[in-house]
Amino acid sequence: MNQFFSNLLRPRYLLAGVILVFGLIWVVFFDSYSFTNRMTWEAEKETLLLENKTLKQELQGLKNQILYVDSSEVIEQSARKRFGMRRPAETVYQTRRDTTQKP
Repeated sequence: MNQFFSNLLRPRYLLAGVILVFGLIWVVFFDSYSFTNRMTWEAEKETLLLENKTLKQELQGLKNQILYVDSSEVIEQSARKRFGMRRPAETVYQTRRDTTQKP
């Protein structure tokens, strides 16, 4: 056992140990693909995937709105209300709403 520890203290093994420790520290903290960078990227990936899912749902809702607005019924209602348009041979009677409140 004593001989084992004396072998570890030889310059060759000591240098190999220092290089190994330095290499591990380098890979974990300082490398461009280090463990800390990978953990950061993984968290960012999860955030972006969630945002992507939300944006896809929003996009689908907007597409549905476009389909609704492009329907002929909505266009006709909009033309009647906004621009006072009417069909040929159609008579439009305007009415007023009673704004006075009855007790």
